[in-house]
Amino acid sequence: MTPVQNRFGALKPLVTRTVRRGRRLVLLTPDPGPRFGNFLYYWLHADMRRRRGETYLVLTRDHIQPWLEVLPAVRDELTTQREAVRPWDRREWPPTSQFQRFGEDFGPSDLKVFIEDMILGSPLMPDAREVDDGGTDDPVVLNVRRGDYYAIPEFRRSYGFNLETYMDEALRRINAREPVRTILVVSDDVAWCRENLGDRLRAMVPEVRFISPAATPLDHFRAVASARRLIGANSTFSYWAGYVATVLHGARAHVVMPGFHSRAVNGGRAFQLDVRWDVVRDLPGGWSAA
Repeated sequence: MTPVQNRFGALKPLVTRTVRRGRRLVLLTPDPGPRFGNFLYYWLHADMRRRRGETYLVLTRDHIQPWLEVLPAVRDELTTQREAVRPWDRREWPPTSQFQRFGEDFGPSDLKVFIEDMILGSPLMPDAREVDDGGTDDPVVLNVRRGDYYAIPEFRRSYGFNLETYMDEALRRINAREPVRTILVVSDDVAWCRENLGDRLRAMVPEVRFISPAATPLDHFRAVASARRLIGANSTFSYWAGYVATVLHGARAHVVMPGFHSRAVNGGRAFQLDVRWDVVRDLPGGWSAA
């Protein structure tokens, strides 16, 4: 080994410490990594840090770009591309909680500011501020998560549960407060919902509608997040739709969510749930995998 190599070998740790002392902090994200709901928690955290005077940006990924196109304030103020990360930027990974613990990682006021500033009135939800809350005969939106939750055996063991029993209880709670005349089913597997839930729902509700199979994930979010009365799923997509609906409709919102999230986290108990929601904590027979 030459003296030059010795010299640079000794300097390397010093250089590393120096270049990572920049003012900006970048939240690293795995690739292909989390979906839209998970990224919303990252962006909320970045917004909270920014409001404290920090320069905190979330590293974005290609698969999330369609959402950023309709959330320009998030894109411009809270994110960065890989090629824009500088050698001296400080970096960190999300914690195990993924910044998702309601009441610990964030609270109602943090959600309100973020949603009003970054989501309502954006191209994702351009008419949300104009929602008419005068009537009570509005549809109940049922959000059903299928997809990889049930297609992948490992995910099914973690996230699967007896949807029909939960749906019955959630509808009972909604109907107890205001009669349900119409229900709109929004799902990533509409065909499954038609076949497996259609008759059951029609026995309980006069009119049952299903979102168009041609609808995009953006259309799904608009439909669920705009609902004043919402039955959600154990997914971050549903949680965020619920947060937005709660801010949008205030005290008139009725959001029902399952108390169960994943058997792999927190003993199965969801820690993302807003305290203002109507939570189904338990089911007869428990949250058995479907």
